[in-house]
Amino acid sequence: MMEAIKAKAAELAAMSTYTPPEEVPGSRKATCLCGNSVLQITGEPLFTVLCHCQKCQILTGTHYAHDIGYAPEHVEILRGGRKFIKHPFSETLTRYHCGTCGVQLMGVYADDSPRMIVPVGVLVGARCGKDDEKFKPQYHIWYTERVADHDDSLPKWAGNKGRSERLG
Repeated sequence: MMEAIKAKAAELAAMSTYTPPEEVPGSRKATCLCGNSVLQITGEPLFTVLCHCQKCQILTGTHYAHDIGYAPEHVEILRGGRKFIKHPFSETLTRYHCGTCGVQLMGVYADDSPRMIVPVGVLVGARCGKDDEKFKPQYHIWYTERVADHDDSLPKWAGNKGRSERLG
């Protein structure tokens, strides 16, 4: 049993030798932990949201998911697409994870307004203060399922924006 644990620890340690891909001017890269899956994103975000639904809490292991929406034509899979793990997340959203390390890279909506979401945490450089305004949340959704109150001035929706009651 101990040998299996040590082997798994060694495997995970090898995966943590992550090196971010180089950025191309005018675009942003998104990558998983192991670096086997890479997206290239161009264009401006459509929205930036904090989702408090229970599924996002479970998916992220935190109070909420911080996602950025993009038009599908602005998200290109550079590496790893054939190995993505497809996960039907809701009636309208399918999420895609790296087939090696399991990190979520994107979600694709299949409803009346085609859009994709990318978690802020997988964007290379997003944590370094670069383009901060682009990554600031614009509103909360599924706020009735929140773990903790958020004392901010952002609009809060009971469910999805524009399709549920606005709470504040």
